[in-house]
Amino acid sequence: MTETFADEVRRRRSELDLSQSQLGAIAGVSRGTIRNIEANLVEPNEATMRGINLALERAESGEPATLPAAVDPLREEIARQIEAMADAYPEDALDRDSDVIRGARHAYRMAARIARGEDR
Repeated sequence: MTETFADEVRRRRSELDLSQSQLGAIAGVSRGTIRNIEANLVEPNEATMRGINLALERAESGEPATLPAAVDPLREEIARQIEAMADAYPEDALDRDSDVIRGARHAYRMAARIARGEDR
């Protein structure tokens, strides 16, 4: 039987004695993402698979457990785009639907923090 990506991640993570949180931190994803992948609850996209594979390769080779520098500009661009969505709500809308608009803007700003890795 062919090993699935979920099986491979679980096996390699266990062999390296990494927790789901540790692998997630190295790969730049949440512990829940690792858990869901390993449980076959989600099919990760290509970028997530590459990040996890890179994280496992780094851990196997003994390299520092940090995100590659190339990820930082991408994360920053995603964060800027999310913040732009928050700013897209016109100020006069705050008067009409203040709680809803403020909640949406707050959610976008929190998503930008997560994209930057500031949630850890």
